[in-house]
Amino acid sequence: MDKPPTEFVEPYAGGAIVSLTVAFENLAKHITMVELDENVAAVWQVILEGDAGQLAGRIISFVMTPESLNAELNVKPATRQRLAFQTILRNRTNHGGILAPGSGKLKYGENGKGVLSRWYPQTLKQRILDIVQVRDRISFVAGDGFDVLRKLAQP
Repeated sequence: MDKPPTEFVEPYAGGAIVSLTVAFENLAKHITMVELDENVAAVWQVILEGDAGQLAGRIISFVMTPESLNAELNVKPATRQRLAFQTILRNRTNHGGILAPGSGKLKYGENGKGVLSRWYPQTLKQRILDIVQVRDRISFVAGDGFDVLRKLAQP
């Protein structure tokens, strides 16, 4: 590719692996990520537009046990920061990372580690801080990917 595209759009970002790869590999000048799910959107809003360092700090300082997990997830989130944190907790401790209602927490997990089997706080912290390094080239839209694509397609 001689010249990277001006804009890359991921209309259903979720974990945004495609957008993040484009950003880290400098495959486009600007990236727009779109996500409709308010819980997932909260994570991206905090990382891309908010206090990502605070979120990383909260992750690194959380002592993961089944009891502490349940206690945190039983608190109604009053801030986007807390909603983002709880969404990451659910993603890392539910079967397959599934956030949908009814998805259960890991009981046994890898090697019988239960909720700890996918909880890597240092790695999560570093990923967040790495994303911060490229966030000036990423825009986030909490909304419908089809709507965003329609708007961008208009002359």
